Amino acid sequence: MYGACMAPFKLVVVESSAKIAKVSKYLGPGFKVVATLGHFRDLPDDELGIDTASWALKYVLLASKPGVVSKLKQAAEGASEVLLATDADREGEAISWHVAHVLGLSNARRVRFREITPKALKKAVDEATPLDRHLVDAQQARRVVDRLVGYQVSPLLRAFGSNHSAGRVQSPTLQVVVKRELERDNFKATPFWTLTAHYEAGFAARAAKADDKGNWSVARFDSQQAAAGAEAAARAQPHLVEALDTARVEAKPKPPFTTSTMQQAASAQLGVKPKQTMVLAQALFEKGVITYHRTDSVALSDEAVALARSIISATRPELLPTEPPRYRSSADAQEAHEAIRPTAASVDPETVLSADELQLLGLINRRFLASQCKPALIDRTTVRTAAGNVRFVASGDVVVFDGFKCFLDSDEDSADPEQQEDDGARLPKLQLRQQLPFRRLELRGEKTQPPSRFTQATLIKEMTRLNIGRPSTLEPTVSTLFDRQYLAEEKKAVYPTPRGRLIATALCAGFPSLMEAAFTAQLEARLDEIAEGRRDWKVELSDWHRPFEKLLARAPSTIAEAANPTYVGDH
Repeated sequence: MYGACMAPFKLVVVESSAKIAKVSKYLGPGFKVVATLGHFRDLPDDELGIDTASWALKYVLLASKPGVVSKLKQAAEGASEVLLATDADREGEAISWHVAHVLGLSNARRVRFREITPKALKKAVDEATPLDRHLVDAQQARRVVDRLVGYQVSPLLRAFGSNHSAGRVQSPTLQVVVKRELERDNFKATPFWTLTAHYEAGFAARAAKADDKGNWSVARFDSQQAAAGAEAAARAQPHLVEALDTARVEAKPKPPFTTSTMQQAASAQLGVKPKQTMVLAQALFEKGVITYHRTDSVALSDEAVALARSIISATRPELLPTEPPRYRSSADAQEAHEAIRPTAASVDPETVLSADELQLLGLINRRFLASQCKPALIDRTTVRTAAGNVRFVASGDVVVFDGFKCFLDSDEDSADPEQQEDDGARLPKLQLRQQLPFRRLELRGEKTQPPSRFTQATLIKEMTRLNIGRPSTLEPTVSTLFDRQYLAEEKKAVYPTPRGRLIATALCAGFPSLMEAAFTAQLEARLDEIAEGRRDWKVELSDWHRPFEKLLARAPSTIAEAANPTYVGDH
């Protein structure tokens, strides 16, 4: 408790206690920092807590956070001002709103920072603004929908046993995985054959065909007889270089990381699952090493661009473009945020990072610097050989200027190595009409492959593509599906369990719109418009709730029917 004789101070309220030391150090004397430990007020566990006529909400203090409010009140005694510095997103805005309520702050000022550095904190304090009620309304609307779905739909699943749940983001995500598995179940493999010539000159070319526009691609023979005929014809004729083309192409760098692409890259390059990636990123953010790690924007601030250019100029000035590259986020991205990036050219020597944190930081650094480099220049050579009426094609790449590849040589987002763009092998020097003796002709029988299963990282990528959820909900949603035993994993491949398929079938029967990715994406878009002040949250809730109530009224019978072992549903 602070007495009147103590020097005046400003109280800064953050979310995580891990930020206290760093924020206190950077703000210096005259500031005291205290943490809410995340959300400390929410809807009650033992009742709905929502008046669906007026949309009045009942909030209670969380039993899991005892003493938080008394700690906040004690810390605020004697403060000349309380600055609300929770995370710079909707959830953070709502937490600040709750702090203002319990402390009785009539003119609360909001401090928003996306990196914990002295400059960023000072700027945020100097530019403190009133609470953004639109962001709070958007968070409340999201919480209401999540509560109504979870509180009113989940109990209907008790017919299938305990520990079942439905969710606004969770259920359509489950459906995405189930649909992929059904595509695999129904997939009919088709056999085909390919023919490859292995030349003594040291490269291989594959039998090819031309489309109507004269573009050549690898030929797939529908029958072994047709393939064997092409092999016999190619074996009987000399192989001559028929066409030889070299074109210089630009390979442009990718944007800096968003939450989703960081998770994909960490999975592919470091073998780290999305949940652990977010734990590491949270630690890096709290230690002041990276910017806020929950973002769907690829934008960089002018300060960030200047940082990248200074590092590149000092190390590899030839990689620096005249004008910095600019990246455009998706239409659904929240542009007020910034991409994930380092906060400084080097880490403060006093900052202790674990080996895993250093690995992730290195990945973020490399992507950040690569995004601000010149494109790589590649000489791409395509050769076409002719053996009678059989054609073969091969291509090869020669990197003539590294550009961004100095920092990143691979498509590090791809969690599936087969999806990565393959740089062609280097071709030997060839001339038109040159005869090419072959070592062997390889006739291979293959089959078309079903759609691949998702990994956790590519599932999050698909959720992002379909606009299901937001950066803060992507990984927790996938984790919940595993916790509920709706999904399982084998060698990184994610598949629905029989339990998960059954629940998806039941929910499709009772709440078809809830399971549609497009429906959830439209709701996300409306929440964004509420956050921007373009829609009224209570009007939107009423519009959503009316059809939901109708589904809820008939859902028990349809879900009970789906629970019948003889039921066969189309989901």
